Amino acid sequence: MAIKRVVSTEFWNDEKVINEFTPEDKYFFLYLLTNPRSTLLGISRIVPKQAAFELGYSVDAVNILLERFEHKYGVIRYNPETCEVALKNYLRHSVISGGKPVYDRLEQDALGVKDKTLLSFIAEANTDNTNETVKQFISSLPPTPPNSLNNNGNGESYHDSYHDSYHDSYHDSLEAGFDQFWAEYPRKVGKTAARKAYVKVTRSVMPVTLLEAIRGQKLTPQWLKDSGQFIPHPATWLNQGRWEDEVPDTTDNKAWEAWKSL
Repeated sequence: MAIKRVVSTEFWNDEKVINEFTPEDKYFFLYLLTNPRSTLLGISRIVPKQAAFELGYSVDAVNILLERFEHKYGVIRYNPETCEVALKNYLRHSVISGGKPVYDRLEQDALGVKDKTLLSFIAEANTDNTNETVKQFISSLPPTPPNSLNNNGNGESYHDSYHDSYHDSYHDSLEAGFDQFWAEYPRKVGKTAARKAYVKVTRSVMPVTLLEAIRGQKLTPQWLKDSGQFIPHPATWLNQGRWEDEVPDTTDNKAWEAWKSL
C-alpha cells in the first residue's frame, strides 16, 4: 500500500516560496516532502545519487540544492555522512491528527534516526506546535547522548568534522560545474571573474539551465557573426542574467529564418 504524505496548499502562499524559491527550488522541496523515504517525523534518508535519478538531475545539482536549502534558506539540516535530512517545520504541517497511533509512528521513526542531533533540530523548531500529540512527543525526546553522531569521542563536535568534509565535497562539485560551464562557453576570457560570477549565480540557478542556454545561444546570429566577437564575456553573460534571453525554436522555420536575417 502506498504511503501518503500531507502537503498543504498553503505551500504556494508561503512568503519564502513566493519571493525566494526558484522553480527548481519548489520542485526539490516538494521532493523532500514526498519522496519514497520520507517519514511522518520529517527526517529521511536522501542519497544524492538516488535523488538525482528520481529527480532527473545530476548528482552535483542535488548537492548544490541541499547546500542551498540548508545554508541559504535554513529550512533543512543535512548530514552527508548518514545521508539524513531533517525538514525544520515539517511537523507543523504533516501531522493533522493525533493519538497513540501517531505518537507510536513518530517514536518508531525517531528510533531509526542515526544522527540524533537531527532530533534536537526538529524539537527546537516545533516547541510551539499546536498538535498535542506532537508536543507530547517533542517533550519526550531525551537530550542528545554523548555517544551520538554529534561527538567523535574526543570532545570534538561531529558536526564540525563532517561540515568541513561536506564543504570540501561541495567545493569540488562547484569547481567541476564551472569547468563544464567554461568548456561549453565559446568565448574564453576573464576566467577569474567568470568563476566568481558562476559561484554567485548557481546559488539560485541550476547549472544545467546555464548550459542549455549556452547551447541554444551558440546558434544565434549574434554569437555566430564575425567569428563570435559579439559574444558577451562570460562574467558579463552571467551577471546580466543573459541565460534568460529568448532564442527562437529552431523547429519553427519562419521564426528561425526571421531571426537569422536580423
